[in-house]
Amino acid sequence: MKSINEYIDICKESKGFEKDAEMARFFGITTAGMTRIRKGGALNDSNLMKLRQALHLPIEELLLANIATREKNPIFKKAWEKISQQTGIAAGFLFVIQAITPFKAVFNSVECILC
Repeated sequence: MKSINEYIDICKESKGFEKDAEMARFFGITTAGMTRIRKGGALNDSNLMKLRQALHLPIEELLLANIATREKNPIFKKAWEKISQQTGIAAGFLFVIQAITPFKAVFNSVECILC
């Protein structure tokens, strides 16, 4: 599982930003606010959505990373990371099934509830 900082770094690179000050402007926060996030703080909902839109990722993935990143209790942190990994594995499995199953085959196997 990636931490929220890793997702921020991916976004930073994709935007061509070199400094965290540029990410702070992207999020509309101060550089001190960006430093707090980097030291284990969490993104607020608005900035989490900006990150999701920039990276084109499921919001659930970022929410789990955000929660796990800010968690201080090591037992809870590990539990959040495990949930995130399990969610990622399940999502990956569904993606593979979707990719190998032709849409027509899925559509033909569905019956209309009105028929």
